[in-house]
This record gives sequence, C-alpha cells and structure tokens, in this order.
Amino acid sequence: MKRLFGLLVLPMVLSGFCHAQDYRGNKPQSVNYLQGKILSVVGDSEAAGDKNGIKDTYVYYIAERNCMKVNNLALNGQKLCNAIEGKDWPALIDYYRQIPHESDYILVHIGYNDEFNPYECDESCDSLSFKGAFNHLIKGIRETYPDARIGVVCPYYFNGEPSRRDRAEWMKRRCNQLHVQCIDGCAVSGLDWDNPSQKDFFRDEVHLSIKGHKRMSYIYEHFLRGL
Repeated sequence: MKRLFGLLVLPMVLSGFCHAQDYRGNKPQSVNYLQGKILSVVGDSEAAGDKNGIKDTYVYYIAERNCMKVNNLALNGQKLCNAIEGKDWPALIDYYRQIPHESDYILVHIGYNDEFNPYECDESCDSLSFKGAFNHLIKGIRETYPDARIGVVCPYYFNGEPSRRDRAEWMKRRCNQLHVQCIDGCAVSGLDWDNPSQKDFFRDEVHLSIKGHKRMSYIYEHFLRGL
C-alpha cells in the first residue's frame, strides 16, 4: 500500500518542478525585427552608390522593403583615415560620431580607398594607419552607440585583386576578435567580374549597377536580421 501511494504522489511532486508546454499546436508567428527601425550606414561609394545615386543603393532597398528610416551617410571617395584636407572628404575616423544616436542598426562599409599594410600590428592604436583606425572606429562606435546593432561590410574585390582580398580577410578576423559581426559581401555574392554574362551587375570592377545593388540588398538584409 505504501509503495502504491508513493507511485501516485511522485507525478504530483514532479509536476511542481516541470513546467512543460506543448507548442506543437501553435501557429508560427511571423516577426519582422527590422520593421520601422532606423538604419544608418557610413562608408564610401560602394554604399553611396557612385553614379547610381544614393537612392539606388542596397541601403534604400532594404529600408523600403521593411519600412525603415534610413540615414545613408556614405560618401563617394570616403576614406577611413588619412584624408587629405581640401582633396578628400573628412576621414570617417574623424566624423563617425555624427551618426544619429537613435540608430537601431549601423552598417560600416569602408576601406576601399585606404592603403592597407598587412604587416602593421593587428592591435595598432595609430589612427593614421588602416588597422589602427579600424580598431578605433569599431571601439568608438560601440562605446558611442551601445544599444545599436553594428555590422561591418568588407570592401569589394570582385576582380580578385590579392591585396584587397587580404584586407577583407583581415577585417573578418579582426571583427571576430573585437566581437563585431562582419560580412564579406563579395565572397557570398555569387558575382564574378570576369564572367561576361554578369556584366550587367557591375558599373566597373568595384561599383555595382542598380541591378547589382538590388541583388546585394537581399544578402545584406539577411545579415542585418542576424545582428
């Protein structure tokens, strides 16, 4: 009798510790985390659109599909560091704090116009060199915009130039070390500058056509959703 009583009580005791819920009958709910958010982008002509115009860029296509407010602060010819006064736009390292503070998402697409020294120390603090300026930029954005979701887009190398590919590889490794997500859009684009059948995706070996920006917008939208 005592054994039977114990068997009857055991499920009651366990129920006090187990709060299981069967979700198999629930209908999946579609949630768009980008809906209505504020997206800010800084960088060079790869994000600014070059001759396409700033509204024919992947930035605006993403924002339009998700009813986002967009601040595309990218500039043709923008450099990360070492801008020459009177010749270049101010270096991004000197003006990134102009990004609106209400930004929910911040994309950084910079580096093509800068010199890259692979032998520079990865932990460099020299804001006049690429690696040092990149370290300052990522840490500075994270400190200035602690609630924003931050992502880095590597500069393009669609023509396969080794030095530009090396820079992209370094940026990915460094972002991993700095705990910031990074995407090599060139590597995952499926596009090849040397493929004659894909020439309509490009304006030249680095700048995308409107068709190219539309293609990349879906890739970068997926990236944003994972930030």
